[in-house]
Amino acid sequence: MKKVSTESIQVLAEKFIQSRSERDYNNLYYRIKPGLLLMIRKYFKDEETINEILHIVLTKAYTLVYMYNNDWYFSTWIYGVCKVECLMEIRRKNNMVSIEGAEDK
Repeated sequence: MKKVSTESIQVLAEKFIQSRSERDYNNLYYRIKPGLLLMIRKYFKDEETINEILHIVLTKAYTLVYMYNNDWYFSTWIYGVCKVECLMEIRRKNNMVSIEGAEDK
């Protein structure tokens, strides 16, 4: 298990944004992952869905970091991405239930 960094999320994010190195991303990943899991668990109880959303959010953090605005804290941005993904998953599940319910009639 990787030792969790004592540096703030903001410092780790700035290092990653500047270097775009895998090492800096991993440090950020291990620092922010527990908080993201807590947030996702407020929306979902299913571990498969939780892990899927976590994967999506962390992938977006890696690939879409260029969209991050330095005027805000990185944690604000990534938690916003996480919330949007959670709401999108709820919408997808509701649409699937609606379609399945309509087919039964």
